[in-house]
Amino acid sequence: MEADTPGLGAEPSQKNISKSPDDQVQDALESILSKKNLVRDQFLASKMNPQMYIPIAVLLVHHRLQALGATHDQVAAAAAKSKRLGVDDQRTMVRPVLKSKRNVVILRDLPEGTTEEEIMQLLASGPYAENVVSVKPEVNNTWFVKFNVDDGAQDVVLWLRSQSFKGKPLNAAIKSEHFLRSFFPVNANLGFVPPGLHWLVLVSPSRTPSKTKISDSLTCKPTVPIADVLAS
Repeated sequence: MEADTPGLGAEPSQKNISKSPDDQVQDALESILSKKNLVRDQFLASKMNPQMYIPIAVLLVHHRLQALGATHDQVAAAAAKSKRLGVDDQRTMVRPVLKSKRNVVILRDLPEGTTEEEIMQLLASGPYAENVVSVKPEVNNTWFVKFNVDDGAQDVVLWLRSQSFKGKPLNAAIKSEHFLRSFFPVNANLGFVPPGLHWLVLVSPSRTPSKTKISDSLTCKPTVPIADVLAS
């Protein structure tokens, strides 16, 4: 169930009782800003800016940090110390440091009529063949191969690029999970829109940039990717 008020979810662990106050604050903060908790705590997710930072003042409202009597300085120090968190230069905001999963290999432009059995036979002689979890077809003769390892997918891709399939070289790459999509809704017209992004630069056929307010009723589609706008 989604949390629409601060502090729902991310319950404390009994193991934290013997830890120092600063360590308890760090553990609580890492749990609160974990991907698992942010997916269900829509209050916190809605307070993120496009760079995924959440104001420390907002985090201090969370019942777990309140129960620990956490201070602004403690939260900033905990985030700076943690490998799972980051703090901004002004030490007023904290964000999770989330690693995208890199355990899915994409095979593109395979010949028409390729079967799962043929791909499994191909993978059988390559690295991490025993770690294949699933092989699924996608559109445009593309296949996704999922492994139960994170670090080995790159080795698989490099090996596949040295192979040929039905007389043609293989086009292989790693599919990275876009974890932001797990937190925020997708607008039917615009695609993924992070919170805090209210304006999008659109380019008309005359190539004249203009600002357009993002809304659910917007019917035109952007010709500039949202990722490019965020990077600008």
